[in-house]
Amino acid sequence: MSAAAHRKPAQVSLLRHLYTAYQRQLRGVVLLASLSVIAGILEVVGITLLVLLGKLTAEGKHSYLGTLGWFDAPVIIPMGTLVLVGLGSVVLRLLIQIWASWIDARTAADYLAEQRNRLFALFIESSWESKADTRAADLQNMLTRNVEHALNLLLSLSKGVAALGNVAVLLVSAMLLSPLFALGIFGVAVLLFLVLRPLTNWAKRASRADVTENTSYAREITQSVMVAREIEVFNVGEQVKLDVARVVEQTRVKSRLAILTQRLLAPLYQSFVMLMAFGAMATVAVSGVAHVEVLGIIVLIMLRLASYTQGLQSVYHHVVGKAVFLEELGEAEQKHRRGANIVGTRSVDQIETVRLDDVHFAYKAEAPVFDGLTLEIRHGESIGVVGPSGAGKSTLIKLLLGLHTPQQGAILINGVPLRELARDNWYRRVAYVPQEPHLLGADARANIRFFRPDLSDAVVEAAAKAAHIHDTLAALPQGYATDLGDQGGELSGGQRQRVSIARALVGKPDLLILDEPTSALDALSEEAIQATLKELHGRVTMLIIAHRLSMLQHCDRVLVMKDGRIEAFDTPEKLAATSNFYQQSRALLRA
Repeated sequence: MSAAAHRKPAQVSLLRHLYTAYQRQLRGVVLLASLSVIAGILEVVGITLLVLLGKLTAEGKHSYLGTLGWFDAPVIIPMGTLVLVGLGSVVLRLLIQIWASWIDARTAADYLAEQRNRLFALFIESSWESKADTRAADLQNMLTRNVEHALNLLLSLSKGVAALGNVAVLLVSAMLLSPLFALGIFGVAVLLFLVLRPLTNWAKRASRADVTENTSYAREITQSVMVAREIEVFNVGEQVKLDVARVVEQTRVKSRLAILTQRLLAPLYQSFVMLMAFGAMATVAVSGVAHVEVLGIIVLIMLRLASYTQGLQSVYHHVVGKAVFLEELGEAEQKHRRGANIVGTRSVDQIETVRLDDVHFAYKAEAPVFDGLTLEIRHGESIGVVGPSGAGKSTLIKLLLGLHTPQQGAILINGVPLRELARDNWYRRVAYVPQEPHLLGADARANIRFFRPDLSDAVVEAAAKAAHIHDTLAALPQGYATDLGDQGGELSGGQRQRVSIARALVGKPDLLILDEPTSALDALSEEAIQATLKELHGRVTMLIIAHRLSMLQHCDRVLVMKDGRIEAFDTPEKLAATSNFYQQSRALLRA
């Protein structure tokens, strides 16, 4: 297949991609094009009048005498009239350009806001699988760097549309004055486009490589910030600096190539413009133009055409080089659209039973986690879950929370498949306390309320009391209005965990899932959490992943898991007498 056959689909794909990305801004772009045509006509009027005034001044005359455009009859126009019309054309063109700039700014700002809102909304609305597959650095880059580049691309396109309108008007004007001259300019412009085409293709490849390296750099920085404490403790700062410096060096090389392609365009174009100027003058000489005013108008039109066509070439170069950011935005959008949550419509008033019925689940087909898991939890029960690492405890939590969906079997809530429940209904019934609490950089009240503005201060404080953290928060300098610092850094680990429990309880859930809530806490903090669990016992259904033996003392039944299977599921007393694995688990928990 020929190179041309390859290029054509690529160009069609680029145009389609631009249309898809900016179709909501199309109306603004069309209006800009219309205004640019009007501004171009006014510019030609200004150029013509300027040349005529120059001629009259040189000849010492006070009025213009001659034919005007397509009128054969001679006309007499006083110099004052020419000056007033010229000034009027300049002022009107300025007003139109101000209007166009306002439209351009509004269109760009609307695009920036809409794009960021849409992408973040798609991320929030996507399934947990899609969220878990998205790196924090990648999402941040997408919402900042990529969207900003896409915005700059839109601004370049707007500039290109305006330049194209001006070029069209100037070419028509040149055609009316000298068809041969206009055709010469057009031919040179086409030749210039073809000559600079390889540079544009090089720019596209360099930009794609630059994007890849900058993404790697962002990941390295994000990762280093996340493990900053470990870097300090293990004293590996020098090696981390070397690793980041290696990525920076790779980025420097790619950025240098990308910037070089951009910088080469202007001097190359300017050189070709000089050649075009000599060609234009030769064209004028061949055409036999005799009138000085026509010659002056042609020269000025030529210079303005050179400026606009250089702008068009720069826009094309920029679009091709930066289209990779649009492609990445499109891919991210499609990814989250494909991963959109399945929306159920059914609801339950209160969770009476939770049943896993012959559940099969695997992250990878060749390594199943559950192969026919069946169990039932009744209202008000406290279920402890124990087992070695890799037993499937965390996966069980994700399935019950609705973050993953079984490949086979079903999770039934009061006999209703979980996937058929409306998300807002289910998440009003269930709450989750992670092993490692994640607090917001906000005050205590906002951390407990957690983006649920309808919850009153009284409800928030009641949840804090239930989590045995009220007195601590009330004693802070500004009480509940005290900023807890980044990630709750103003609180101890046990206090952060109790704030996390208050956050879970504030919605008054029917089912509370706790993932090793006391695994890294001191005895005093554990005692406070134990008191909370004791008070909730019988009123709230609880599933507790146990890391310590003390967490099992309030459990009605204990689920013993191993390799994704249920080894035993009974009361602690019966398991202590009948299950060797439970006895071993107790020994490990006690240790």
